[in-house]
Amino acid sequence: SPESSGFLWYDYAFAIIQLGAVKGHVDRAVAYVGLFVAFKIILAINVSYNTFRVLHKNFVSAPITFLIGICDKVGWKPASLRSLERLLPFLDLPLLFFPFTTATFHFQSDLVAPKSMNGERYMFNCALSAERFVTAINSRLSNKGRKTNHDAANLPTSRSKFQIIAGRNHVSKSCDIWWAMTQPRGNYAIRLMSLIVTKLLRKITTEVSVDLASFAHTERAIEEIMLQKGSNQPCVVLVPTHR
Repeated sequence: SPESSGFLWYDYAFAIIQLGAVKGHVDRAVAYVGLFVAFKIILAINVSYNTFRVLHKNFVSAPITFLIGICDKVGWKPASLRSLERLLPFLDLPLLFFPFTTATFHFQSDLVAPKSMNGERYMFNCALSAERFVTAINSRLSNKGRKTNHDAANLPTSRSKFQIIAGRNHVSKSCDIWWAMTQPRGNYAIRLMSLIVTKLLRKITTEVSVDLASFAHTERAIEEIMLQKGSNQPCVVLVPTHR
């Protein structure tokens, strides 16, 4: 199979973080710290499974279980406690995935992926499908489908396919400068310009939204042009419209 049809475990984890941050499920800074610990520190010190299990118990499972127990005894039920309680069944997932993230596996198959298959797109589609599944479950659990998370204000609804990315109606989980500095790509000049544009749009407009389906269609069109003509990646010009 061509190399373009595959992807790395690290790339998949990074894609989940970016998607979770855009959709408002996770804080990008916290996710980056977790990714750094999992893929840099843990792999660098080359810990065994038993050692990792002890570390996970002392620094993850035990503190969360202790906090939930204390809140139950004193009768304190904050909204964040319900989130922690829903997290309990998934605390052991790092232990289940640990052998797959610390070893190299070689799989051989008679199936050959076509040259047109894009591994990164397939990877992101898997993450997006999982996110939609989780969002649908949370919608049913939260007051008969009414979203209580303010970050959901940025997400597309059944009546609109547009996602809010800027403006006064946009809900951000972090300050503008931190958002600009934690983007996956861009030099310092681009990050500074994005910070200025973000603040400017908040002053002059109510909301700025993007059509996600059109972006996906444009990406597919670019790849088809590159495959047919064998040329370099063409430039894409974004033209804002007023609605």
